[in-house]
Amino acid sequence: MELPTELTNPFLPEELKVPGDGLIFIDSAGYVQLVNSTAEDIFGVQEAEAKNVKLGKVITNRSLLELSRKTTEGKNLQTNIEIGINKPSKKTLSVSITPLFDKKKNYVGQILLLRDITEKSRFERQLSSQNQLSTIGILASWVAHEVRNPLTAINVHLELLKEEVLNPSEGSREEISTIIQTIQSEVERLDNNVRGFLDFSKLPPLKREPTDLNQLIKSIEWFINSEAQQADVKVTTQFGEDLPRIPIDTNQLTLAIINLVKNSIQAMPSGGNLTITTCNNAESISLTISDEGEGIAPENMDKIFDFLFSTKPHGSGLGLPICKRIIKEHGAEISFESTIGKGSTFTISFPKGNGQ
Repeated sequence: MELPTELTNPFLPEELKVPGDGLIFIDSAGYVQLVNSTAEDIFGVQEAEAKNVKLGKVITNRSLLELSRKTTEGKNLQTNIEIGINKPSKKTLSVSITPLFDKKKNYVGQILLLRDITEKSRFERQLSSQNQLSTIGILASWVAHEVRNPLTAINVHLELLKEEVLNPSEGSREEISTIIQTIQSEVERLDNNVRGFLDFSKLPPLKREPTDLNQLIKSIEWFINSEAQQADVKVTTQFGEDLPRIPIDTNQLTLAIINLVKNSIQAMPSGGNLTITTCNNAESISLTISDEGEGIAPENMDKIFDFLFSTKPHGSGLGLPICKRIIKEHGAEISFESTIGKGSTFTISFPKGNGQ
């Protein structure tokens, strides 16, 4: 069995050289001309019976026939597409189809490359199920901590409030006022945690508009200024010159940056300096947020962007994952450096492109 001679195709996949893969060659009219032994086993056919027969008469799988049809019509490469077959036995295949051309660039047929990935897919499904169970466990822990604890505190203070109302004592008005404020605070915390959880799963599609990053940072600086002052944190901005406007969703990116800035402020319980810098680099536009806070412990370096991971007593573990998701959806990257006792620096890098 030999492939037609004098064929040229720079996109012929490397997998053709790998033994153990199924291989079928059909000519430009759709007739099968070659079926190797692996393909015979996969589809339960014999080359002698399949040769010079239309592919649709040899193989009945609709997904595979549709891929072949698209390759014939568009003369385009189809690579690593998963399909399932039920006959002669149930299997999962990875399919690559390569159109073939002669030296005059005339279409002369196509190569179907088939790899049995049934065991791999089964393992991935098992792994996915384990991950789902792990996620359910994490969610249960989150609910226990972020929902049950505030509810417990609210219940305790309602009992105290009931006691003060039924058996008033001297100073009851002040005591009742304090209890009500505590309940309101716990309700607000519970609402914020649940809202954050919902925000993570329901971020809307990006609505990009060309935006001046420096102006965006100025508006964020104004927004967080009072919180920074209360925490005795001095905010300094250093703006790069000649920054091109970048296509971003202002609302979502503002949410991400404010979250990073608030984390930096909270990392400096005794006050300190927070510096926000923008820079026009050769291949990217960068935004850095640096603080003089407590730093991130080495054992937590790989966890800070993990869903529901937090080192704060009342942290939801949603802030940084939301940040990373928003930044990734903008096609940007986020990285950080941190030293215990000296502080952390987070950097967002927006790749240049689209006329930037």
